[in-house]
Amino acid sequence: GVIFCRADRSDINSLAELRGKSFIAVDETSFCWRAAGKELKDIGIDPYRDFTGMRFGQTHDAVVYAVRDGMADAGTVRTDALERMAEEGKIDLHTFRILNPRQVEGFPFALSTRLYPEWPFARVGHANDELAQKVAIALLRMPPESLAAKAGRIAGWTIPLDYQPVHELMKDLRVGPYENYGR
Repeated sequence: GVIFCRADRSDINSLAELRGKSFIAVDETSFCWRAAGKELKDIGIDPYRDFTGMRFGQTHDAVVYAVRDGMADAGTVRTDALERMAEEGKIDLHTFRILNPRQVEGFPFALSTRLYPEWPFARVGHANDELAQKVAIALLRMPPESLAAKAGRIAGWTIPLDYQPVHELMKDLRVGPYENYGR
């Protein structure tokens, strides 16, 4: 995820300076919000206690516009959302400052949180093995320049990454299947 504020906000230069400010995210269950929540928790910020307002905009664009238009002091969206909106001519990237900026070799987008694996491909229980294998093979063979990849704004499919960091984040925040973890 990427955490950001307006570039002209001289009072917000770090995550710690978000205390006492209003904040917006896409949805309470969105992973970019949970990734940002982990970064905030790690520095001792409880968004529901330490922000003057916490709300959810339902779309990445709505979150970006709310920060741009001063309806929230800062916000978080998934990585690539700011760049996508700039590419579409919806925003000027220079309007925003990235908080807690991180650099990861080979990762081209603004980033404020740890990197986590993207969505996995899974089959539903009633799909038979033969169909699941055919779909998996088709996805793995999908070239990045294919119409399907371009329409989906993806570079293709690959073998799954290690999802343990996702489990650890959810345990730490006590969300999803770990809501009652340790009780």
